[in-house]
Amino acid sequence: VGEILAAHAPRPVATAMTPNSTRTAWTSDGLRTLYRRDGVPCGWMTIDPALAPADAAAAVATTYALALHPAAETVAIVGTTSGEEVLATMQFPVRRVSVLESPATWSLLARHFGARESLVEDDRLAVVDAAPDDLPALPPLAADVLLVQMPLPALLTAAGDFSTRRFATLANHLAEGGLLAQRIPTADLSAAALADIVATAQTAFDDVALVQVNVGETLLVAGTLRGRFDADAIAHRLVRPHARGVLADAGIDWGTVIELPYLSPEVTARIGTQGSADRPGAADATRTAALELMDWTPTWRGHADLWKRLGRPLIEELDEMTLRRDAIARVEDVREREKLLAKSPDEFWAYRSLLRDRLQKRPRVAVRQTAGELRNGLHPEDERRKEYLQRLSEALRDRHPATADELETFARPFDPLVSYFLHGETARLAREAQRPARALSHLTAQVFFAPSDPSVRPVLDALQILHDTPEVLPDATRRYDVAAGLLTVLQQRWDGRAAREIRSQLEVFDLDESVTLARATIADLDELAPEAGTDAHWRDRREALRGTLLEGLRRLQQHYGNERAQRARLQAKLAAQREDEEKQTATQ
Repeated sequence: VGEILAAHAPRPVATAMTPNSTRTAWTSDGLRTLYRRDGVPCGWMTIDPALAPADAAAAVATTYALALHPAAETVAIVGTTSGEEVLATMQFPVRRVSVLESPATWSLLARHFGARESLVEDDRLAVVDAAPDDLPALPPLAADVLLVQMPLPALLTAAGDFSTRRFATLANHLAEGGLLAQRIPTADLSAAALADIVATAQTAFDDVALVQVNVGETLLVAGTLRGRFDADAIAHRLVRPHARGVLADAGIDWGTVIELPYLSPEVTARIGTQGSADRPGAADATRTAALELMDWTPTWRGHADLWKRLGRPLIEELDEMTLRRDAIARVEDVREREKLLAKSPDEFWAYRSLLRDRLQKRPRVAVRQTAGELRNGLHPEDERRKEYLQRLSEALRDRHPATADELETFARPFDPLVSYFLHGETARLAREAQRPARALSHLTAQVFFAPSDPSVRPVLDALQILHDTPEVLPDATRRYDVAAGLLTVLQQRWDGRAAREIRSQLEVFDLDESVTLARATIADLDELAPEAGTDAHWRDRREALRGTLLEGLRRLQQHYGNERAQRARLQAKLAAQREDEEKQTATQ
């Protein structure tokens, strides 16, 4: 078992036992904690959103649910995934937040809130010692928004979550006009299983709608939804500072959320007619999706087809011209960022020309009131981008730490073409100024906030700092986890580059440095593991890294070496042919 666990990077750090389930906490990089419920991953938490992103699925689901209610004052959270939904809710201007969770689980989660721990010390928060199954016995919560975190449908413990009795109980805990927002893992559910869930929910609620918050997760929204899916109203709530702040913690822009597909109450009503509501107390027991998941056929294709045919993003329903224009621009910015990462993965500065091009050729205009008059001016976001480029130019010219620190203020509010890329700029400036701790913090953000980025350079820079200046992370266990996590990311990125055939001019140099730093880091971890108390984990993890990372890098070196040798032979052959031709010409 140890070898199996070590082959996968996460290291177990804590366990919480409750009457209904077992919650475990794992770390894979020292910056984020992965949680499992009864062995199944259910969410993760970052120690600091400035170093690594928060759980995107939890942030999006929570923000979307709260954006649907025009003025939510009381929120109840039934069960938790990682605690991220709690921290996200506490950043909204709500009056009361009740969390139903066991003391053991809450204590486990609270150990890893990190830099955002102060959010749960707020007087607005009340943690109720109750399991989801205790809901029928509790007094009404009178929640404006009821957030329900549901286990994986395949678990037998989730059986009751699909019953008419369950949905009726949830409806009784809503205030007048309140909304239920239930997260449902749907990666393996068929369209038929989803229709059954909708039909069951419709027995207790006037309306039901579905939002695809992630590829493998659907948010079921229920209540009186007439007028709630007002695209303009939702967009206005998403651009408020607190909503954008929650999304920024996860490295997401509000334009991404407004583009998520949803199934309106009218569409969902038709889907419900194709399903069957569960019968509580029936002799054959409550039907669940567990049997559905036992089917090994690709049932997910029907589910995916359903979203493809009927799903529609809110961005298409925006009527207010300014909102629509801004939303489209944000979506384009997100796509441009992904293109940059794919096209120029080893050139973090390539975004600069794109920013300048946007400002020079496609500036956005906004109407402002000045001295009682309406005047046209540069859009606030473009104005901020212009200021950022000016500060960046000054920082690159002056190389002064104070000027470089000012760049960090542009990370918020989130900007797809600035917030991520500035980490590369500030990390480079911090290294030149001999500030390794600050450089490392920006490098980890650069690594973890863009998992699609195939560049290995920021990973290597971070490993180099840890090797040269281990004192930047004085805690031995933390340093062990961060270094081991970066080695895992290094392996993933080289695997991804090989699969996508990504090449660069510095490919051979980066490959050689990867081998050197990987070996040096493994040697460092050999000495660090006893001090960190991770000997058992490292013993098996070390062998896994040697058999995957180092062996994979060795094969790549051999492959590129063969390519260079082949090119050299071809060049020699061509040179010989030209020499023969010249001799023949001279003879003639």
